[in-house]
Amino acid sequence: MFDVKQPRVNSLVLQALDIVLEYTRLCRDRGASNAVQQASEDSQEYGDWSAFENVAETSPVDEAIEHLHSTVYDGLARLLSNCFGADASPDDLILVKVIDTWTSVAQLLVSKNMKQWNNYVGLYSPESWNSLRNTEQSRKYKAYFMSRLIEEDPSCYEANKSVFLHLWMSCLVERESLLKFQHRLTNALLNVDPSNELFANLPFYVDSNDGHYSISATEFRVRRLSLISSVLSNMRQNLVEVRIHDRPHYSVLLQESRDLLKHLMASMKSNYQELGHSTSVRGAYVDFVHRVIEFLQQHISDICPIDKFFTDSSAFPLPATDPAYVVGRMKSYGVRLRDSRTPKQLVAFLQTVTERAAADTQQPYLVEQLYLSMTDAFEAGSTTNPTLRSFLIEAVFPAYISSAFDPPTGWLLAKPILHALERMYGHILEDVDGADAASTDSFVSMTTTLLNTIRQALQHLVDHPEQLEHPATLTTIADLLSTTTATLPSLNYIHRLTRNATRAVECIRAVAAFATFVVDHLSSPHPRDGENSSSTPISSDFDFPLLPSKFPETLHFASTELRKTLSTIWVVHEGRYFALRGGVRREVCVRLESLDVERERVLGVVRDLREMVRGMSSFGEVEGDMGWGGRSGLLSARGEEEDGVVF
Repeated sequence: MFDVKQPRVNSLVLQALDIVLEYTRLCRDRGASNAVQQASEDSQEYGDWSAFENVAETSPVDEAIEHLHSTVYDGLARLLSNCFGADASPDDLILVKVIDTWTSVAQLLVSKNMKQWNNYVGLYSPESWNSLRNTEQSRKYKAYFMSRLIEEDPSCYEANKSVFLHLWMSCLVERESLLKFQHRLTNALLNVDPSNELFANLPFYVDSNDGHYSISATEFRVRRLSLISSVLSNMRQNLVEVRIHDRPHYSVLLQESRDLLKHLMASMKSNYQELGHSTSVRGAYVDFVHRVIEFLQQHISDICPIDKFFTDSSAFPLPATDPAYVVGRMKSYGVRLRDSRTPKQLVAFLQTVTERAAADTQQPYLVEQLYLSMTDAFEAGSTTNPTLRSFLIEAVFPAYISSAFDPPTGWLLAKPILHALERMYGHILEDVDGADAASTDSFVSMTTTLLNTIRQALQHLVDHPEQLEHPATLTTIADLLSTTTATLPSLNYIHRLTRNATRAVECIRAVAAFATFVVDHLSSPHPRDGENSSSTPISSDFDFPLLPSKFPETLHFASTELRKTLSTIWVVHEGRYFALRGGVRREVCVRLESLDVERERVLGVVRDLREMVRGMSSFGEVEGDMGWGGRSGLLSARGEEEDGVVF
């Protein structure tokens, strides 16, 4: 009897298992050889009844397999149970060899109809892996056992596909300390079922030498989150396609998908609860679960409800910076923009979260959430299926930016959006292909829309310069100019490649003219009667036709709803801001610096804008020399210094 506490017998056990493995190999080889020989004889003895008599006889191979079953099988089953049910785990070499032997024997018995694969993977069979004690080694090696079954006989997967996929979903969300053979099972599944829609475009590559996946443990560990995101995205896309083209099959596929998702969430819940009160280990797994829940929110929230366990702060710790999973919910709208109902739902959701963040002084968190919502999406330039980023910039954000100065509370809701855009433009080229015309066109379109919206918002101050005496106005100007400055590196790069961002550069010119106007005004706030405070021809730079919106209905809806909210709910009285809800007036904490501090901030931002523009070639010439570098140009030095800004 094998005893884990007696390691000196390990070598003897390994030798015995090697003998059984060699026995099964010989049986398999002889069986294959006999099958070929029998086929050859049958083809030569057509019409000879002796061929049927031979079939009825028991071959030596069959007798050998029956002998294996009667003499070795039960002992091998006990060894498997002892090794994987023991409190102390045996050596890995023993565990691997036991599984290899057990699966090899199982394949022989199934091939002779002495067993069925369900005996080994079913939930209730006494020979199944599920009948073993739940120990650390039985859990770690289950993925290896299941992968070996597929390698022994791919038909095992076809007959028990649901069992394998459910196990794989559990493997995807296993705790870090229990990751061992999940990559083996992933390899086995991808190689045996390459046409499965769930396995499309995963973050792994096929070996060109043999046409198979060969994922390492490290690759699986590093790319696990990307793998989960890809699988969930594939699940959603497959359901959408089936709903459109194969409706009779949709209900079956929907139920199968829900079962897999529920199993995945149940596995995460169980894994978390098993951790007890180990703070460090628990914290790492909690962070992982937060990311998975974000993916679930993004891709399948309309397919299967998220388990309330993960959204209840009393049961599970929610993300400190995104307790409502705003990022996942925003991205869920992004993948459903082709649905005619989604744009209005997105507008309503965004307005709700921006108002809540302003009322609860949580805007720094909202900046991060909006930024993350707009990342990790390649700009393919699809007009029918735009990215969430391009849709927000072209159809939703203009409503907020246009209201930044009018009404006087509009800047409160626009501020986090501008900060998120400023951060996003620092990384946008990661999602744009300069060699892809559709991709660059999408970038140019959204950037032109953004800059044109900023230009329109600033035009309001040209017509109402008295607002420049308010700190709220100056802090918003600084945000708008900072956002403009953030677009310049990527815009300069794309325009040098394509030369098709002329309109965006014209908007930069107008914003630069406004910057000069602001510097003049802040330096000489009280010009002589009949004299414009700026020596720059502001009106001409702002006087060109408005750009048509690619999403006019959504933009109109967003603008209307926002204006209605700003005029009825948000008010300012004697420098104090209030939100009216249900007849109750609640003061909102707003941090504004003094007029002098905000003034210095604006001058600093103008200086940054000037230096950025002067250092980039695209803004010196657009359809001929615009003279930005000469003395008559908008950004030329005027030979005098005003508060440290030569502009």
